[in-house]
Amino acid sequence: MANAFTADIDLLTANDDGLAPAGRNIFTFHTFEGQDLSAEAMARYQLSPAAGGSYHGVIDAEGRTARENDDEYIPWAAMFTGNRAGWHWSLAGRASFTREQWLARPKQMEKCAIVLAAYAKEKGIPTVKRSHVEVRARQGGVCGHDDISKAWQESDHTDPGVNFPYDVVIARANEILSGGTAPTPAPERPQPAGEFTGNKYPSYLDGRELRFSEYLRFVDYKITRLYEAEFGTGADLGIKDGTFSAASVGEQYPSYVDASKSFTLDQYLRLIDIKATRLYEKQETANA
Repeated sequence: MANAFTADIDLLTANDDGLAPAGRNIFTFHTFEGQDLSAEAMARYQLSPAAGGSYHGVIDAEGRTARENDDEYIPWAAMFTGNRAGWHWSLAGRASFTREQWLARPKQMEKCAIVLAAYAKEKGIPTVKRSHVEVRARQGGVCGHDDISKAWQESDHTDPGVNFPYDVVIARANEILSGGTAPTPAPERPQPAGEFTGNKYPSYLDGRELRFSEYLRFVDYKITRLYEAEFGTGADLGIKDGTFSAASVGEQYPSYVDASKSFTLDQYLRLIDIKATRLYEKQETANA
């Protein structure tokens, strides 16, 4: 199944609950809260399971977009029921914004309308703002995380806030759907190197789907904990100065052991090999 909207950049996370059920019919706006991050920074943050969340996509203040989950997947956006009810996009911004603050971001509001129009066309979502009562009754349309919170009472989030200009965004989306001119899209941005756009593979342990980069980081986490238990935290790995990064290529990924560090996939594999070898040699010596 193709995505309804093609984002400027894809940074697909493993933070999902698998394939979504049939019958989804709402488009939900969220806010990322905190500081105004770029679309890429928001999506990169949610690559880690430690982030505890994800969306189908994010839109920053300049109208740039990043995809975090393909449309057919269930994101970690609005708790169990809300996650499965529709499609979720988050905005750089805060639920406390005034209407004037939102409207002072014309590029972001325009992209909200473009994305909404794409989902309305491809998924058949009515371009109608729904209340929490209507959301609970499974009436299709547009809502916010706050409506989902009130509808199913599984969270207490209030984003995107009472002042979010749904009327402006929906009116512009309807204009686009009726043939109104959308702005010329920005030139395509290069996709980052690495496994972000690769396939997900089901785990043999619990069936959860992960990408190759996620598997390596989880394996590194487990082997590191075993290594530290045997040799102590910070034990010397015996890597000669200047050789660790030799021939390393590709995107770097944050470590689940220490989020302040990041490594390329080949570095993860070599680190795992060193630790596993040291553990193997010690066990062999004990058995001799």
